[in-house]
Amino acid sequence: MSKLVDVKGMPYDFDKCLKERSTSYKDYVKDPNRFKCGEYTVTVEFAGRADFESCLAQGLENAE
Repeated sequence: MSKLVDVKGMPYDFDKCLKERSTSYKDYVKDPNRFKCGEYTVTVEFAGRADFESCLAQGLENAE
């Protein structure tokens, strides 16, 4: 099992658009469904058949 990425203290560039920030986040955490935040392990689950990428894509479409 690969080591989980800790997002605590992760740099954010708010000068970038939402789509670029989302891509940077996904590149940084590697697995957006499971990561660490300090001492906590975060597991993201979606009801139904949607996964993180599908939900993110839908959210970005709605934000434009």
